[in-house]
Amino acid sequence: MSVLVCNLPNKEGIVERGRDFFLPVDLFRHLAKTGEVRLVEWSNGTDAWLTFGEFSLDGAEVNGLLERHGFFWQDHPDVGYGIKTLVDGNWQERNVGCSPSREWIFPLLPTDNIFDLEVHYDLTVELRAKLVICQQGIVLFPVVVGSHISASDTLPNARLFRVLVKANDGLAPLARKMAEVDKLLGISWAGLGLEGIRRVQDLFSDFSTVRGYLPESLAEMKIFCPNPKSERRSEDMYVVASAQAEVIKDWRDQLRTFLELN
Repeated sequence: MSVLVCNLPNKEGIVERGRDFFLPVDLFRHLAKTGEVRLVEWSNGTDAWLTFGEFSLDGAEVNGLLERHGFFWQDHPDVGYGIKTLVDGNWQERNVGCSPSREWIFPLLPTDNIFDLEVHYDLTVELRAKLVICQQGIVLFPVVVGSHISASDTLPNARLFRVLVKANDGLAPLARKMAEVDKLLGISWAGLGLEGIRRVQDLFSDFSTVRGYLPESLAEMKIFCPNPKSERRSEDMYVVASAQAEVIKDWRDQLRTFLELN
């Protein structure tokens, strides 16, 4: 666990990451551990992927299931049968100014015999995890990634996700739970065992209100620790309920010290 030390006159404020506060990536790791799935982190720190595994569409049983749910295979004679496409033939949402994206394109790959081609119909079933402040938790979006070009629209991904989950036993309960909803799944802080956790910016807003009014410039001067003004969302701190009173006390002491010295 890393420790954040505040070097302020007459004050040594210390809060511990993983105990008193979490960064977004910590929350994603906590979700992955709770859901028993593999986490793939994004560099921006505010999104992540939860991966359930790679599945093949070569089997007749899976293809029959796809067909029953409105998916069909489409050849492309215009490119010399160099690719094959899985298409969601169901009703699609219309996005103004955007073409529908409901296809997974698989390239045909050369084998040892240069005159033969084979296709790998492999898909990776994933959930995109995103912090949504207004929802007070993490929102999960089902995503199915192919070996070349994948559909980007929400409905086709949700439909194919459900089909693949139904066709594969032994997946993590989180995948089963996701397959029962239409498009997305919200997991509250309470659902992650973090009930009462708050973003440090929101906590500071309450502190500022109680004080009457604190000029924005004070927060910008970085006299407070933990700092309520992070420059990037990946640096946003989420303070657990048991540490919030202590953090506010630290801010109060830091403000008093600053005013006494200035």
